Amino acid sequence: MGPKVADEWHGDGIGCERCHGPAQHWLRPHFLDNFDRNTPGFLDLKCNPQVRVETCLKCHVGHPAQEVNHDLIAAGHPRLRFEYASYYANYPRHWQDNEQNRTPDLAARDWVVGQIASAKAAFELLAARAGQESRVWPEFSEHDCASCHHDLQSPSRRQRRDEQRALAGQPLRPGEPPPNKWYTMMLPVLSRSLVRSPRQEAVLPLRQLDDAMWKRNPDRAVVYLHARRAAQVMEAWLKTAKDDRFDATGMKTLMEAVLARRDLVVSKEWDGGMQVYLALAALHNGRSDIDPAFKASSQLRRPLAVIRQALQGSFERGAQPLYDLATDFKPEPVLKGLDLFATRMKH
Repeated sequence: MGPKVADEWHGDGIGCERCHGPAQHWLRPHFLDNFDRNTPGFLDLKCNPQVRVETCLKCHVGHPAQEVNHDLIAAGHPRLRFEYASYYANYPRHWQDNEQNRTPDLAARDWVVGQIASAKAAFELLAARAGQESRVWPEFSEHDCASCHHDLQSPSRRQRRDEQRALAGQPLRPGEPPPNKWYTMMLPVLSRSLVRSPRQEAVLPLRQLDDAMWKRNPDRAVVYLHARRAAQVMEAWLKTAKDDRFDATGMKTLMEAVLARRDLVVSKEWDGGMQVYLALAALHNGRSDIDPAFKASSQLRRPLAVIRQALQGSFERGAQPLYDLATDFKPEPVLKGLDLFATRMKH
């Protein structure tokens, strides 16, 4: 639709059945106390978190039968930057929200499950794009937008990124567009901090896929193979992660693991900074939900605000953040907020 379409058109697209399934058998009785949530056609998004996240991903990440590709983005659709925990936390409630009382660590679980499930959906979509000869290839939405859409000033964002990679001892890849890391950059954090994460040999397809995608014209057969295997790794991981539970100590451990990967902010620019911020915000909220004393005395709200303001200030005046790139991103203010967060966590 684009950012300048009238508001009434934006509010006319999604109805109940898009999320909850065909309403023929459940529309009339679904609000009654004795409603059977196993009614045919009804998707139980309230009591089944895995069904909920997978339902969201079909539109907000995409799947082989429905996707937002580069053609749609060029026509005015925003690129998909879905992060399940933040979307669900901010979604307007049209139900009685008593789930928090049953699962007090919901915010942390939503972040963990959302990251893994989103990566799985992204890998499945990539495999479909690469595996069907009739599809356009390469699919540019699978790459970092700023690889092509960057300013012509010197140094450009691409030149700065190459300088950062050189300082970090990472290989330079001149002329090769980096793959889109939005759905995968937090997986190393989870693999290092969750007890039941995949073994190193199981994560190998993810590294192989990353190497295959660092090409101007990736070999679609190789990408298909590694994307399928990567999706299988995520599917197996999801089966264990969906049952994980987190106490205050577990959430603190996850926050420490996120902070230990602050290099994401520099190496992945705005996307990395935003993913780190969303992770810390979700885990902070989760810890506040299960520990009233922590919520009352928390000194972490200020650093979160510093990080958020730095990320919001990365866009030029008048820019549309959903549609435009963060062309004025500077890592220093974000790192300052992260350093403050890390310092206050110790006290």
